[in-house]
This record gives sequence, structure tokens and C-alpha cells, in this order.
Amino acid sequence: MKFLLSLGWQLFVIWLALGIGSSLQVIDEVKLSIRDPHICALASAPMTDGLCRFTATAEGNFDGSWTFTPTTPYAAAFRLPAASQKIYDSNDWHMKGGALGSYGLIIAMILLALIPVGIQYRTRRPKRS
Repeated sequence: MKFLLSLGWQLFVIWLALGIGSSLQVIDEVKLSIRDPHICALASAPMTDGLCRFTATAEGNFDGSWTFTPTTPYAAAFRLPAASQKIYDSNDWHMKGGALGSYGLIIAMILLALIPVGIQYRTRRPKRS
């Protein structure tokens, strides 16, 4: 039973770190081609040939989806699933908090993953008389 709890904890920590890492992603300039007329209206982009094209800023979400904020004035932000097509330059991608935030996330993940090991060490340590 302890093994299953420890394994479940490790999977939870990995899931949590991936979700937080996903939500820390930012892409400064993304080119989108959208077929949905409602989203085109939110983005204040004209429809031509059944789709609209516009530039937006993308921010990752915990569940893997993306929130796009068009660069056009008076446009509303909207959310699309992870499978949505995005065209961007890799230099425009970065993490909130930069390298320090990424390293902090990795260190926090390692420390959280080691909690079961610390609990086992404290409970198995022989007591001195």
C-alpha cells in the first residue's frame, strides 16, 4: 500500500509540474487562422475566404489550452484547445519568470517528489536511548 501511495504521489507531482509549466508559457507574437466567425468577431478581424487571419499574444493554461489576446485594438481575449494551429517564431516563446522561474519549478518538483522518501527515513530511523 505504501508503494502505491508513493507512486501516486510521484505521478501527482509530475502532473502538477507539467500543468504549472504549461501555464507559464508565453508566445509574444502568434499568427492565427481561424474559421469560427464568433472568434473572428471577438478578434475584430475581417473574414476572407471563410477564415480570418490576425496576430495575437498567446499564454498557456494549466490544462494545456491557450489564451490568445489579439493585438488589434478593442479585441477580446479567447481560449482555444492545445491542438489549435499556431504559427510563431521560436524566439518569441518564453516562460514567465525566465530561467530562474523554470529552475525554481524544477527544484520544487524534485523537493515535492522526495517527500515520501523523507517520511520513510524519519519513521525507520532507530531511536536512541
